[in-house]
Amino acid sequence: MDFNSIFGMTSQDWMIPFVIISATIIIIIILLFAWRKMTTGTKRLELELEKEKVGLLKRDLEIKGHPVTKLTPEQSHQIRTVEDENQILEVELYAKHRIVESRIKRLEYYVEISKLERMLIKLDNEEKKSR
Repeated sequence: MDFNSIFGMTSQDWMIPFVIISATIIIIIILLFAWRKMTTGTKRLELELEKEKVGLLKRDLEIKGHPVTKLTPEQSHQIRTVEDENQILEVELYAKHRIVESRIKRLEYYVEISKLERMLIKLDNEEKKSR
């Protein structure tokens, strides 16, 4: 059994579908490359537009001046001093909170111990009465 006899086609008959399929694949590849180039070009234009926007914003900031650059050295020093004092106060506040929490916890333990001791005494008295 020959391949051609199975499908009933000669080698000439196979040429037409082969050419059509090959042409279709080539056209699809060309279309994919064109579509990719088109989307890449669009993205490139968007990036260029964003770069122009950033450049305009930078120039606008340079013209107006950023508020931080308008501070005098004395004002900057005062701000740093106040921020340092705030940080020191925050540490002190945290330490005092921890001390208060610890002392309250200790007091709760004392109260619970005395409560348990009273309960033990009452239990001992009840045991003595019941004997």
